[in-house]
Amino acid sequence: MSLKDTSLPADKVIDKFSSYKIYHVFFWLLYAVFWSFAFAPSGNFFSAFYSSIVILIFHAAVSYFNNYYLMERYLLQKEYLIYILSLLMSISLAFFPIVLIYYASILGDSSASQEVWSWRFFLINSFSIGLTVAITSSLKLLKDYYQKERKNKELLKVNNLTELKFLKGQINPHFLFNSLNNLYALSLKKSDLAPTFILKLSGLLRYVLYDSSDGKVSLEKEIEYLQNYIDLESIRLSDRGVIQLKKEGFFSGKLIEPMLLIPFVENAIKHGINSIADGAWVKIELGIKD
Repeated sequence: MSLKDTSLPADKVIDKFSSYKIYHVFFWLLYAVFWSFAFAPSGNFFSAFYSSIVILIFHAAVSYFNNYYLMERYLLQKEYLIYILSLLMSISLAFFPIVLIYYASILGDSSASQEVWSWRFFLINSFSIGLTVAITSSLKLLKDYYQKERKNKELLKVNNLTELKFLKGQINPHFLFNSLNNLYALSLKKSDLAPTFILKLSGLLRYVLYDSSDGKVSLEKEIEYLQNYIDLESIRLSDRGVIQLKKEGFFSGKLIEPMLLIPFVENAIKHGINSIADGAWVKIELGIKD
């Protein structure tokens, strides 16, 4: 079964970005710009931007390790203690390369060297890495949620189409064969009802095969289909039973999923009138309120 691509242009753009992971590059560039503006010395933005890029390489390493391994291996499996300990260890390990980079840049300045190897420096960098991990993991969870919801909607659509096709498959062959047999009987009798029977059967099949294949249909067409079905069954039953359809309300301009009403009527006739030799009846009341 094939489905038409009903994705919005925005969805297609997101898919294209996702397929090549381009959004990752944009994110880290914007993130580096943010850090550069936030912590750059006055008038020295480009130097701060370069430093941010270098430092964020280690932030990214921890973030990707968390998003694509730790979260899937431990967090989503509800092994929270192991996840927290593994994440803290990853942040701690990322701290040492950052220290070495800073230490190399200030080699020879003993007072600055002591500052780099201090607990304060460790806590500040650990917090900054943790902040990056929190941001990226939140974005990852939002992205996964969006993709899951989108997939669920697609599966629901496929399931609805499958159920609709199954419903049509249940109704069409059984009813069609009976109708053809009835038409054959009318033609043998050279009944004046034969042309009316053919016309109503044609309208009914047109609705089932074409009109009801495009999502929701107008309620008026659904009721017209129902009326054609009842008329055909009434011709078949002749004097054995009576089928009445009473309609109340304003039906124009309203939509409905196709083929929702017919199972009730078909079952009432199949298991009701057909099982009674004479004097059977089906009364249908269809109304719209509020």
